[in-house]
Formats: sequence, C-alpha cells, structure tokens
Amino acid sequence: MIFKNYQIVIEPRNGFVMPTNIPTILGCSVSEPSAFAATSRGLTFTDKDKIALDDHPVFTHRHTFVKQLPGSPPEQAEIDHLVWSLLTAINIGPTEVNVRVSYLDTVSG
Repeated sequence: MIFKNYQIVIEPRNGFVMPTNIPTILGCSVSEPSAFAATSRGLTFTDKDKIALDDHPVFTHRHTFVKQLPGSPPEQAEIDHLVWSLLTAINIGPTEVNVRVSYLDTVSG
C-alpha cells in the first residue's frame, strides 16, 4: 500500500487564541486505494510525531476519502478543504486562522 504524507499548520490570526484541544501542527496520511477497482482512500490525521489521532474530537480517521479522478483538484486542495470544513464546524474560520497544507513524502508500506 502507498501512503502520501502531508503536514498541516493552523496559524492563529488577529490575536485569536486556539482552543487547547486543537493542534496547530499536525500531519495527515492518505492511503491509495489497495486495488485498481477500489474507489476510496483512507485519511488518518496524526500528531506532529506521526502518531495517529485516534480519539481526537475533530480530526478523526476518514475511512472513505473518495478516490481522485482525472480533473479532480489536487490532493493538497482536498485536504485543505476538509480541514476548513472541520474547523468551520467548531466555529473557527478564516478570520481566526490560516491553514497551510504541505506535501511531505510518499511511503510504501
């Protein structure tokens, strides 16, 4: 199986104080579909040490992160959109934080 690793940085803006349970640096690992016909990828959020955030109230494992199709936005943009939707659900928006998603590496496992 192939995993792509990303770093997510959430930077407070305008003096916003982040809730203590929301990490400002985290990672995410996206697994490629395990079979040609498979249509979903898995997405696991990790802490800065690449340990899965299994019990986090916001950043939880996504069993079905839909397979990318030709013409789809880049995976980084998909992750950025997902992070914003999770933050917005807890009333944190673009006036409070900046979000950066960076590709780190690809690992076979």
